[in-house]
Amino acid sequence: MRLLHSFQGSPAPSLAAPGGPHVRARRHGPSAALAGLVILQVLRGKDGGVREVTVLRTESLGMIESAVAALRQWRFEPALLNGRPVEALMTVTVTFALR
Repeated sequence: MRLLHSFQGSPAPSLAAPGGPHVRARRHGPSAALAGLVILQVLRGKDGGVREVTVLRTESLGMIESAVAALRQWRFEPALLNGRPVEALMTVTVTFALR
């Protein structure tokens, strides 16, 4: 059994690397959406790495692959419980916009 913690009311998790995360979507055909969002549930490991990703909602199926691939490269500051790193669930919204 795995003990997971969800920290409501605690400070938002921060990316461990400086600079913003960047996500590029692949276009799947001429009618593919170029903007929208993907909402993901993420299990952060004790090391701040992404362990599991679950899609909660999307506005376009073509964006899921790009959002998940990018998110798996992100590193977060580990969640702490009593000063010790723990696994934690969080929700991440990835927004795609045409530039």
